[in-house]
Amino acid sequence: MKICWDNLERIRITSRGNLAVNNDMYIEMDSCIYCGEPYLAAQRSRSGKNIAEFCSKSCGKMNHIVTTGARYKISKTRKLKKLATGSNNPMFGKKHSLESINKIAESLVGKYSGKNSHNYGRKLSKKTRDKISNSRKGQLCGSDNPNWKGGVSCEPYCFEWSFEEFKDYIKERDGNKCLNPDCWKTSNKLCVHHINYNKKDCEPNNLITLCCSCNSRANKDREWHKDRYKSIIYRRNLVNGTHTDFSLQ
Repeated sequence: MKICWDNLERIRITSRGNLAVNNDMYIEMDSCIYCGEPYLAAQRSRSGKNIAEFCSKSCGKMNHIVTTGARYKISKTRKLKKLATGSNNPMFGKKHSLESINKIAESLVGKYSGKNSHNYGRKLSKKTRDKISNSRKGQLCGSDNPNWKGGVSCEPYCFEWSFEEFKDYIKERDGNKCLNPDCWKTSNKLCVHHINYNKKDCEPNNLITLCCSCNSRANKDREWHKDRYKSIIYRRNLVNGTHTDFSLQ
């Protein structure tokens, strides 16, 4: 119940100092979940449970509408009207402290993952996937990509690399399977990876068979992947009794 003059006239104070309207006991609450105003809530049990969280039915209905889809519309309207952009944004020219950043990160852990995700169990339509793909074209390309290495991917490969038989030999040597023990099994296509990332070094001990997914992930944390795949080839050569050159640089 909202605290207003019309309602205050109906309120009486009992001998024990409680607030009452007719035969119902009321307690004062700090703020309504929707409007944030203080209000009087009917106390329907002595334990204090089942206390209304809203000051009125209208606030309860509005909160339900907002939480079931209107938040996006409100956010979109604010963006179109530029109500929270530039100098109108309360954080304009400010930066979160490290403590504030950590608190925000902790509050978001697991909040939108797994079953809490709004896309959990849903499959995007081809039209939606195409829209997402087109919106990202041209982003993170060239020098804008965090993995940019100065254009080394455009450098030529070694002479042997032009022969498919050579790549097939490496794949057959590795059993025609991805040798990454932590492979996600998301790709069936195999490719040959240069362990030391030198495309001109096509020595067999510098090559390893990976699936396309693992090969792409090897572009991150290169030193770690280099040592990992080098050790895998070394152990396989020990088992097979072949010579291993560990001068991979």
